[in-house]
Amino acid sequence: CPALVTDVGGARELIPDASFGRIMPDACPETIVREFLALAARAGELPAMGERCRARAEQLFTWDATAAAVERACVEDK
Repeated sequence: CPALVTDVGGARELIPDASFGRIMPDACPETIVREFLALAARAGELPAMGERCRARAEQLFTWDATAAAVERACVEDK
């Protein structure tokens, strides 16, 4: 399923644009309803949006990718 999240750490890395889901400015009930309805209006696109999120997470947020990023940061810091 596509992502519907607040703008907290990591949200913009997982959802770089609207083709992956929606980033809400806050978690107020009115905002959640508005953003949920906006996604529901694009029902035909939801499976592809969810697939993009899954593929992005599998590509960028694995243990190997995280370890490589930490290693790069340590080398660059020297």
